[in-house]
Amino acid sequence: MRFSKFNLGIVLFAQALLLSHAFAEGKGPSVLEKKIVEYGWDCPTPDFIHKHIDVMKTRPFDGVVFHLRGKDRTFLPPGSDSPIPDTEGGSRVFNIQGFEESDFEMECRLLAEIDWGHYTDNFLILFADSHQDWFDDSHWETILKNVRLVTHAGAVAGCVGLVFDPETYYETRPWKYSVSPRKDEKTFAEYEDKVRERGTAFIQTIENEMPDVQLLTFFQISFLKKFCLPMSPEER
Repeated sequence: MRFSKFNLGIVLFAQALLLSHAFAEGKGPSVLEKKIVEYGWDCPTPDFIHKHIDVMKTRPFDGVVFHLRGKDRTFLPPGSDSPIPDTEGGSRVFNIQGFEESDFEMECRLLAEIDWGHYTDNFLILFADSHQDWFDDSHWETILKNVRLVTHAGAVAGCVGLVFDPETYYETRPWKYSVSPRKDEKTFAEYEDKVRERGTAFIQTIENEMPDVQLLTFFQISFLKKFCLPMSPEER
């Protein structure tokens, strides 16, 4: 994982997510009761939780982070000629191929049936892997539809919030200006403005389905430390 490849774009998008939510609510930061929420490589699907919630209830967690599978898809890892099943495809909201409501019908039904017990603080994760273009309106029409459908599943599950994982685990780099598809025709400042615009639409779509959503992000504190070093915006 090369954290150095991320630039200011991720901070702008995260800020648009968090600040838009705070301003829309008209209130400042608040102190929340501490909770223990499980997340790891074993991040479960709705099907797994539906089958094993009784065993999960024996563990001392207040909640769990889970992902959606969606319809069966395949994924071609970089450098490989062999597609593999994409078991996390339903949470890849930046997927420009797009989701349909029918992709999540079964998982929404399972989520609605789960007796969560003391698992009161559950989160649905959203992944950032994508070949999307920040300036392509058709891409973002698809992405916002994806966000709406996935967030609706979180609402059906009674989640308190969403986790946004900004890391791109493969070759796509939506946060890096130097490899952006329009870097030769769009300035860094133009990218800043567009990313803020997309981030605002992103959070507004989420809040339409989950008005009181809590947002968690991965790695943000470690990113911000590097961004505070003296350098030009383009270098970040």
